[in-house]
Amino acid sequence: MADKQTVLNWLEENKTLPAKVTVERVVERPEPRRVLWLITDGQPYYTRNDLSHDDDMQMEQIHAKCKRTGVETIGMFVGHGENPLESFTDKTFQITQASELPSAIMQITREIAR
Repeated sequence: MADKQTVLNWLEENKTLPAKVTVERVVERPEPRRVLWLITDGQPYYTRNDLSHDDDMQMEQIHAKCKRTGVETIGMFVGHGENPLESFTDKTFQITQASELPSAIMQITREIAR
């Protein structure tokens, strides 16, 4: 498991990551169990004009850092079709309507709390 400073140094080098602040806060938490939720309605996205901004690669890096620091990752995909979060989170769940989100989060929370 990487130490806290290693993770913070990596995050500093990758300031463009949208999740930088969130990951930093979760890594710094003193609790023995830390969980990061990712909720999305689509595939990671980057524009063709900004090829340096590869969301797939960034999500893989975030997931790898979370695994190395003992942070669990849970993905919730809202939509139809293939769940794009399977390779970026430890556990993934899918619902089809945003209105299902509150009850789904409660159900998943109960499941992982066991």
